[in-house]
Order: sequence, then structure tokens, then C-alpha cells
Amino acid sequence: LAPSPVIRIRSGWTFEVPADDGIAVLPAARASEPIARVNGIVLLEPAWEMNGDWNYAWQGVANGSNSTAPARYVSAWRRLVGIFRDHGANNVRFVFNPNTGNALAGGAPGTSHWNWYGNYYPGDGYVDYIGAHGYNGPTTWNTPYHTFRDLFAGRDADHMLTDMMSRYPNKPIIIGEMAAEETSGRDKGAWIASAYDDMVANGRIVGAIWFDMNKEADWRIDSSASSARAYREAMAAPRVQERYDDGLV
Repeated sequence: LAPSPVIRIRSGWTFEVPADDGIAVLPAARASEPIARVNGIVLLEPAWEMNGDWNYAWQGVANGSNSTAPARYVSAWRRLVGIFRDHGANNVRFVFNPNTGNALAGGAPGTSHWNWYGNYYPGDGYVDYIGAHGYNGPTTWNTPYHTFRDLFAGRDADHMLTDMMSRYPNKPIIIGEMAAEETSGRDKGAWIASAYDDMVANGRIVGAIWFDMNKEADWRIDSSASSARAYREAMAAPRVQERYDDGLV
């Protein structure tokens, strides 16, 4: 597991300009040039949580809300990757991170639903890392309490992590966002310890990013003494590295 700064591309991503496959070409080109000059690897996560339903311009629900939306997303992603490559940004690694589960369908509909995460996958030639975003927030969102394993690979997750590992066997995994709330009667520190045990034991997971904010809930790692202690202990594990290294992947 290798913590590393991640750049997310949000502004300028819209599907209103079909000729440009939804990408604002000039801003993307301008962004690619300074990134190409960075002395090191840059992890780039464009248009995350595309299978969600919370007001992102690039989500399928905002672009037809039907089976045509994923194809438009794929076209836009490929266009973006092409722009970065054309501008010599060979130090960029592209990270594909849907939201865990399917925001438009309960249970585990899998490939039968148009909003299934795999329909948005741009293709092996355009993605370096796969992963997902997930939050354990039963009080915040009135959902069941989920362990890390439930959250990313259980039924409510549409078995996403398990499916990814099988479907894309050559792609290492970066959990692009993860966090847990302070749930009454539960120990967030224990949740963190278990989550990192699971990740370290999974040889395919090479990175994870904790969403360290007080937003819908207090997701921060230091929201309690137990939480902060568990996180420090997790980060001290021998297999957890502090810097990204292509040679470790």
C-alpha cells in the first residue's frame, strides 16, 4: 500500500460538446503540460464515481440516464488520455474509480443494469489502475453497517472488488476513497484495523486513500483516539510505503 498525492480532473468534463467527446480540449491540454514536467509519477483520477447519482456532470444519470451514457463516458476518457499522451505526459498513471455498488439499483444486479460499473471501463490500454470509492456511513446514509470487505466486495457493493479482480487480472488496485463514520456502539478504530488487514493481505491492492474530511460525517482519521491510534498502527505496517514507486507495483 503506497500513499501518494492524486490529481482529480473535474472541471471541463461535460458531454455537451460531442465533437470533442465531452472534453474541454484546451483546458485539458493546458493541464497536461505542467504535469508532464513533474519529476515523478502522477496518479490521475478523471471523472470519478461515474456510476453514482449525486450531481456530477460526468455521471451516467446526467448524460441520458440510459445505456448510451457509459459509451459516451468511455469516449471522453479515451479522448482525455489521448490529449495527455500527445503532450508528452508519459509520467501519468490513469486511475479508474467508480463508486462501490450501483447507485441506481438495489442488491447486486451486476451486468444486467446499464449503470453497471464495467460498462464505463475505458479499456486496458487507457487505464493503469482500477479501484473503487466506498464509505461506511450507516447513520449518515441510513444504510447497513459494512465492514471493509462488505463495503467493497459484498452484495451491497454488487461484489465490485471481487469482480474487478477476476475481470481485470492484470490491473493493480487503488482504493481511491475510503472512510468510516463514528457509529454509535461501534469502534471505528477496529474498523480501520480490519480494513488495513484486509488490504495488506490482498496482493492486488497497491494503494488506498483515506477521505480525511469532516463533511457529511466526521470521516477524519482522528475523529476519536481509537481511530487515530488504529490508523497510526496500520501505517506502521512493514508493507505500507509512504511514497509511490512503479517498481513496487
